[in-house]
Amino acid sequence: SSLTCGRDLFTRAAALLTTEQDEGRRSDETAATDVVVQLNTNLSTELLCTPATLVTELKGETSPSHIHGGQMLVERGVQGVVFSIAPWNAPLLLTIRAVGHAIVYGNAVNVTTSEVRPRSQYVIAEPLHEVAVKTITR
Repeated sequence: SSLTCGRDLFTRAAALLTTEQDEGRRSDETAATDVVVQLNTNLSTELLCTPATLVTELKGETSPSHIHGGQMLVERGVQGVVFSIAPWNAPLLLTIRAVGHAIVYGNAVNVTTSEVRPRSQYVIAEPLHEVAVKTITR
């Protein structure tokens, strides 16, 4: 199913992020020490796995309506294209947070990166795009 694909996409992107050797590129732009870059990478990898676990949350819920005897059904689903803005101060973590839930539920995401840290935020987009293209072409 598409939810399984979304889960697998994030799991594979997390694995790809840990194998990438572009920490120099990240530290150049953010002026971060190696320890901070490694911490950001580790936390980002864990955060990439979080949306993968949320596929079971896509379900309908019912609740009583304000109309006597009525019921409301709330269903979460694909909305289409989601626009997201990712802040600059924690480029990896906040980019994942900005796009993670929307992508795992099957939405297309248009993310605007910070003009201050665009390369650092691309580090997240790169593995997601690579995995998504491979998934789509299979």
